[in-house]
Amino acid sequence: MPSTEIIIHMTGLLLLAPANPARTFPLHVLVPTEGNLPQHVVELGWTSSFSDCKYPNTFRNGSCYFNMDGWAIEVGQNGRPTQSVLPPSGPLDVTRNHRIPRTWFGATPVADIIRARLTLHSGRTTLGCSLTTWDVDGVSTLLPNVVNWVDTIPGTGLTLTATSRIDPRSPLHVQTFTTNSVELHLSYEPKISVPVGIPPYIGSHLNRWYDLLAYGTGDHRSIPRSSNLLGSCSWMQFLPDKGPGTPTCMPAAGLPLP
Repeated sequence: MPSTEIIIHMTGLLLLAPANPARTFPLHVLVPTEGNLPQHVVELGWTSSFSDCKYPNTFRNGSCYFNMDGWAIEVGQNGRPTQSVLPPSGPLDVTRNHRIPRTWFGATPVADIIRARLTLHSGRTTLGCSLTTWDVDGVSTLLPNVVNWVDTIPGTGLTLTATSRIDPRSPLHVQTFTTNSVELHLSYEPKISVPVGIPPYIGSHLNRWYDLLAYGTGDHRSIPRSSNLLGSCSWMQFLPDKGPGTPTCMPAAGLPLP
């Protein structure tokens, strides 16, 4: 029986969370509202020609992009869930003191909290990309700037359909892939490139998740700090027009409430 290999490269201010505290599928990739993070754009992209791109206004440097703002997409519904560790190890857990409300996992993104969502029903993580080593609560840690998700689903090709939080009754056909290998990239980064700068770096953008999870001034927030740049990542292979804007663009992870 034919099958389709899928790889999704994820970078930026994302939160990877299983649907329940038992750590089983599906895995939700949540995109928050901007808060005090202006110019952030959430896009799902793939290599394409201009003529094959349904979104000509977002075609850039050999890739077609779908703006996911207000949309939810599900991948791998027909796949076989593995025994993957959920959420995947690597990203910082921001739910040590406050768990994720499961209302964030509804049929459509929650307005004013979650602006978009990608839901994965099967698959596993592979080694991603880390730009620096971080000090997290006094422990030297590698945190990924890119998380790679790999999946295999039965059949040939893949059809992506998005559901709107405004009108979930009218799903949008995003793209149909007819090959047995599909590569996607999900990014949530500033539209305008941010200068990389020099160390020390502070993962202050993670405060957006702590704010949404109602961490108060008395709650412990793990904010990574780094003074050691490891080098560059080979992000250009999957983000032809940009890579992680700065070393602080890191996905996070967490667990929901019971």
